[in-house]
Amino acid sequence: MISLSNHLLFQTLVELFSVYVAYVIFLIVWKSRDHLENQYLLFIGVAYFFIGSLDLLYTLSYEGMGVFPDEQIDGCIELNRG
Repeated sequence: MISLSNHLLFQTLVELFSVYVAYVIFLIVWKSRDHLENQYLLFIGVAYFFIGSLDLLYTLSYEGMGVFPDEQIDGCIELNRG
């Protein structure tokens, strides 16, 4: 129901949930790095940190958020191209 009344709020909540999940994956892997036998999992965990950071930038640059000035290049479009 929230998606029908306020699209920006719904978009922000969904994106922030995905950022939260990415950071939780990173934290679980980072805290268990001493017990990991496969170092590939550490690589995946650190990658999720950067994925979450890029997703956070994408969320903050969404049109209508007002975090970045409007005179700049539309960050949403630029992050989607990358």
